Order: sequence, then structure tokens, then C-alpha cells
Amino acid sequence: LDLLIERRTRTGLTILMSTHQIDEAERADEVIMLASGRIVAGGTPASLRNAMGGLFVHAGVSQEHALRDAGLHIERVTPREVFASGEREAIQRAASMLAAQGEAFGVSSPTLADVYLARTGVLLTTDQGAAVA
Repeated sequence: LDLLIERRTRTGLTILMSTHQIDEAERADEVIMLASGRIVAGGTPASLRNAMGGLFVHAGVSQEHALRDAGLHIERVTPREVFASGEREAIQRAASMLAAQGEAFGVSSPTLADVYLARTGVLLTTDQGAAVA
């Protein structure tokens, strides 16, 4: 990928690439997401992530109810983590509560995988292709 990007930068070459590895798409100028042969989203990686809005809180799966109680919307649950989104005040409540309990958590911006999940209901992972959420 680095060689392709270097060549594109040096020569202005247009490169069309297809991938199931969502982290590779992060490096693109423009992304078109397909599901079942239909376009479900398109734009720059930043515009697609920004369209999701706000931030995500992620914590251990045992914290799902606590995140709901703080007023967050559960976006997805994996075997290890729960991801939730909501208004700034709800995120602050959740962060304060988790910190007071000594629970590990993080706050991050949405990813392209989050965009794809929101548009299709399919969770893309970097290590196993696509898995149904």
C-alpha cells in the first residue's frame, strides 16, 4: 500500500482498489461501501466517520447495563467489549461512573467499520473478513 500511495502522490495516478479490509480503506481519498451489490455509503473516510456523529464509549461487556443507565445507545457488543454512543452529557456521565468504579474504558471517534455496521448491520473485522453482528 505504501508503494501505491507513493506512486499516486508522485505521478497523480488514479488507483481503484477493492478490499474487505476496512483499515486499508482508511488510506483512500474516496470510499464507496457496497453491500449485496448496492452502494450503501460513499465519501471521504473523514466525511463518512463524521456523519456518524459524536464519540463512542467502549468498555467491558459487563458494563453494558451501566452504559444504558448513563443514557447511551448500545451500538454493538463483541465478545470482549460493548460500544455505545450518545450525547456529550451521557458520555460524560458514563465516563465518570466507569472511572469511579475503576473500570477500564475508552472514548473514541467512529471508524469506517462503524459506518459499515450502521448502514448494513454487518460487522467488518480486520482479521476475519465480515461477520454478522
